[in-house]
Amino acid sequence: PSGSSFIRGLELSDLPSVKELCKGIYNGMDTVPFMLPAWLASKHDHTFGLIVDGRLVGIRCLKVIDGGRTVWSHSMRIHPEMQRKGYASILRDEIDKYISSSLLSVVRLRSCTTTDNDASIKLSRRAGAIPHIAFKNVILEPPFTHLLPYTKVESFLRHVSPQELESMLNALPNEEREKLVPRGLIPVDWTILDAKYIGGVLKTFPDVKIYAGLDRNGRLVSFSTLIKVVAHRGEAVSMAVFARGDDAHLSMHLFELHRFIHHDMPAECAYVHIKAQGHDLDSKTLQSLPPPPYTNVFQ
Repeated sequence: PSGSSFIRGLELSDLPSVKELCKGIYNGMDTVPFMLPAWLASKHDHTFGLIVDGRLVGIRCLKVIDGGRTVWSHSMRIHPEMQRKGYASILRDEIDKYISSSLLSVVRLRSCTTTDNDASIKLSRRAGAIPHIAFKNVILEPPFTHLLPYTKVESFLRHVSPQELESMLNALPNEEREKLVPRGLIPVDWTILDAKYIGGVLKTFPDVKIYAGLDRNGRLVSFSTLIKVVAHRGEAVSMAVFARGDDAHLSMHLFELHRFIHHDMPAECAYVHIKAQGHDLDSKTLQSLPPPPYTNVFQ
């Protein structure tokens, strides 16, 4: 790349430039400009900007999760006018060096990208990352009536703490736990957490809600994470559902999502983002808007 360039930590004064970088991304559903102030105030987050000739042309953000063992790399953005000039590779290489030299407790680096983002996939593979798992994505707009139950439910759902969920997962036999949580990875919005450390999730996501689906014996058979997010379109909700392909339990969690939207949100919900394992959600008439139908998790 030509021009004088350097990388520095982002500041609140960079917010207008960050908004410009993110304009038009995900059809107005990009949360980065609205989350940046919280990231700057959090000891778990590290935010970086690439400055070229005095102009912010790219950003990359890190979140330390899983009790300090994992760095979640996210929100790589390059200004549309400055793409395909090698700036993404600079951010990747230089910040990877920072991780190795400064975040000494970290043993792994994870990221995710949608399946049609060829540039991001190539960047991950060049860094030696390999795809670990894919989650089905569905994006819905109001009025959300299609979240109402479509299957008879004989089990029940209850709100649990992260520590309770961790205990319930640990109580399952290994094979059963792997079927419910493949690879042991749990999304909270776009961040993918290790199930072994889900008990500490409130340290990084204090507003997350967790719902557990139990059978008649009180055994965990499904669960979901739900969190409110803010994007250009307005307040929205992100939910991840694990139900082992069980339509009754999927229906139960989607109904809880419907209840949250209509009873627990002070303003109208702009959209809903659902991630799920083991379900063809489109077959339930949940016709998705962009982004694409799957998200790959790289490690």
